[in-house]
Amino acid sequence: MPVSGHGARARRPVTLDRQPVLEGALVRLRPLRERDLSSLHAVASDPRLWEQHPSKDRTQRPVFRRWFDDALASGGALAVIDRRDGRVIGTSRFASYEPATSEVEIGWTFLARSHWGGHHNAEMKGLMLGHAFRSVQAVVFRVHTGNLRSQRAVEKLGAVRVRTEADPEGRGENHVYRLEASGGYRSHDRWPTDGDIQAAKRRYVDRMPGYEPPVAYGAGRIDGDGVRFGHVNDVGGVHMLPAVILAFVCGHRSGTATYVLGAEAMGEAVRLLAPAEACPAYEHPNLWSWRALAATAGADAAFVAVFVDDVGAAPVDRYDEAFRAHLRSGA
Repeated sequence: MPVSGHGARARRPVTLDRQPVLEGALVRLRPLRERDLSSLHAVASDPRLWEQHPSKDRTQRPVFRRWFDDALASGGALAVIDRRDGRVIGTSRFASYEPATSEVEIGWTFLARSHWGGHHNAEMKGLMLGHAFRSVQAVVFRVHTGNLRSQRAVEKLGAVRVRTEADPEGRGENHVYRLEASGGYRSHDRWPTDGDIQAAKRRYVDRMPGYEPPVAYGAGRIDGDGVRFGHVNDVGGVHMLPAVILAFVCGHRSGTATYVLGAEAMGEAVRLLAPAEACPAYEHPNLWSWRALAATAGADAAFVAVFVDDVGAAPVDRYDEAFRAHLRSGA
C-alpha cells in the first residue's frame, strides 16, 4: 500500500543519483541507452517539437546523433517510457549537479507530440523534482527566450526567473529559472526540523476547533468522469501535516467527506505545505504529487479532496468510492 502521511519515511540526505529509475502511473524514467537512438529520433523528427526551440535542425539524423551522443556522455540523461505500451516517448536530463551549493539543473526535455496536453509531462516533472529534492535544495531550469511554451510550463511549477544569460552555443539568450525546495518561501517561512513541522501542525489545528484526523485521505484532479489521484494516505500516518493543511483549505473538521476544489484552492494547499519541504529528515510525497497534479492544470481545472474516518463504512459519494478503489489497488 502507499506510504501513509507526512513523515512516514525518515531519510538522510544522500548524493544525487542523476540516472535513477523512477516509476509513475503513466511513465517510467530510466537511464538513456545506446539502443534508444532510433526510437528517440523517431520522436525528435517531428518538426513541431522544435517550433519554439533555437535548434530546429535537430530533426536531422546526423544532428540528432551528435545531440544523442552528448546526452549519453552527460551521465544524467533519462529515457521516458510510456508504461501503457513500453514505447520511448521522450527524454529529460539531470545536469550541473553542485553538491556545494545543493542544486541541480533539469532540462534537455522533449516528449512526443502525441503525449502533449495530458498528464505525462506533469508526472515526469513531478517524479524528477521529487527525486531531486531528496538531495538538493534547488533545481535550475534554462529556457531559451523564444521558447514561450517551455517558459510557461516551468513557471507553472513555481519556478522563479532569476536572470537572463547568453546561450553557451551562441543561439541568443536563455532565461534562468530557480525552484527552491521550500517553494520560494523566505527563511522564516521554512520548517527545516521535525520540531518546526510539529509546531506548524499545532498552529493550524488550534485554528480548527473540532478537528479530528482522518484515517485515510488524499487529493486528486477530476478528469471527466474519473479522478486522477496523486499520493494517497492510508491508515497509519505519522505526522499527517498534509491532512491538516488540506482540511484547513477545505474547511473540513471531522468525518468522511469530499470537497471539490478549484485550481486556486489547490494552489493554496501547495503554498501552505511548501515550507515543510525544507526539512531533509522526511520525504514529502503529498506536496510533490499535489504540485505535479496542478502543474499542467488550467485556471478552470477541478480537484477533489477526500477524507475518510472509517474505511469499513460505505463511501459517501462517487469521489469517495474512487478514492477507496485507488487505496485497494495499491497504486
